[in-house]
Amino acid sequence: MKLPMEPQPDRDFVDLVQRVLNHEASLDDIAHLNARLPRDPVALRYFAEMRMLHGALEDQFGSVARDLASIEGRLVEFPGTSATPAVVEAAPRPARRMPWRKLGVAAAAMIAISVGYVVIERILHPPAFEVVARHGAGLGAAPEIGAWIDCGDTLRLRDGALEIRSPDGNTLTFQGPGELRIDTAQRLDLISGRLWAELEGEPVLIQVPRGKVTDLGTTFGIDQSAPSVTRIDVFDGEVRFMKADDATRAVDAAEGECLISSGTEWTPEKGKADASRYTPGIRQPLGFAFVSDLAESERIESALAFEVAWTATSSAYGSTRLHSSPIRVAWVGSSIYSAGPAKSDEAAVMHTHLCGAAWTEGGGDLGQEARSLGLPDQGGGIVIQFRNLSEWLDELGASGYRVRLLRNTKDPGIRFLPVSAYTGNPSGGRPDSILESRSEDVRPADFPDSNDGEGSRMIQEFPSPFTADRLTLSVSGHEQGDLERRGGVSGVILTPVF
Repeated sequence: MKLPMEPQPDRDFVDLVQRVLNHEASLDDIAHLNARLPRDPVALRYFAEMRMLHGALEDQFGSVARDLASIEGRLVEFPGTSATPAVVEAAPRPARRMPWRKLGVAAAAMIAISVGYVVIERILHPPAFEVVARHGAGLGAAPEIGAWIDCGDTLRLRDGALEIRSPDGNTLTFQGPGELRIDTAQRLDLISGRLWAELEGEPVLIQVPRGKVTDLGTTFGIDQSAPSVTRIDVFDGEVRFMKADDATRAVDAAEGECLISSGTEWTPEKGKADASRYTPGIRQPLGFAFVSDLAESERIESALAFEVAWTATSSAYGSTRLHSSPIRVAWVGSSIYSAGPAKSDEAAVMHTHLCGAAWTEGGGDLGQEARSLGLPDQGGGIVIQFRNLSEWLDELGASGYRVRLLRNTKDPGIRFLPVSAYTGNPSGGRPDSILESRSEDVRPADFPDSNDGEGSRMIQEFPSPFTADRLTLSVSGHEQGDLERRGGVSGVILTPVF
């Protein structure tokens, strides 16, 4: 008599389980697994069998396969679980191969003992957020990258920042000093500190001392660094701010607006949103831009142009630190020049550029300035050098970085000079990569606002990521009056790669 076969899950789910057991699962994979197991007995049985079979095979054959503890850290470290798998001691015996039939029986027994309580309980009560990035020297006992934060946990930071993500796609960046309690993935209590939210999953409610903040599909920041002041800045979508003890008293804020509640009065005042007070995601790109004046610098650094954390300068040579990172940048060029309109924030980033004429022009000894900054004296053009990139990558857990250039000139119909990238000694050495300009990539002077205006703009990116601790970008100089070739650089964007 032929016994009926037990039902099996679909092939996609089998592949998903293999990715999980091989530690190759993404956040979306984990979310899909957590959603399916409680409602699909066939899938739950298959997952439990494969998990225990995986462990039993490792124990039997002594293979040094990947540690299941990390999978349990992502899938089964849930609050409220006190069950401990039973331990059966046996007399020493020589290693031998276990027949598949007996192995299946052993796996089933192990499932009944350890999965019956632990796996099911933890699947039904998944953790709230995974730590995806951290930054700052004073994080102390803050969880490491890859750790899961359970419902009911409280995060306390002396300084620095943690970027956390829920299985359904909500990303939060918590800045210290501060305290944040995670009630659930959809309900948090910001006791103090600053919080940046990019919400693509389920709606979230955030309790603050002066009220409750609910998102209406949005990107926003909450500044609770002062106990008596709550500030909410909205950059996409809308938020609703409700009085703590009276939900009927609520004020909405739309994109570009902020709400400030302070003093004894609850009613918030409206103003203009300001992103410069937040860390909008630790893993976001860092940008270095050239500006004409302080007003342009403030506009760029507080805007979300290209979703980059900008650092701006109005000097033709010098050095500075990029945003709150360990990266230092040094640069030298012939002058600063503004060309083309700057109606939007994106256009403002490209409005002013570092020029690259011969350094003998304009009076000063720019070659001496370059040497004092540790830059090569090439007699003209533009040199921009980034340092301490390895420390930045280590802080983020990134494997490398991509480099994008924003370029501008007041002259229409020109050909932008190529940009050379050096990861070693830029003096006399061969560049690691050369970024040529293509005429089809040249944009009008008021890009991205419209398609007219005098001048030229361009956005370029090196085709491959870099990993070096030091990166030097160089553009050769052009002669005065040469209106066909220009090397203007408005800004450089470094994007981490994971």
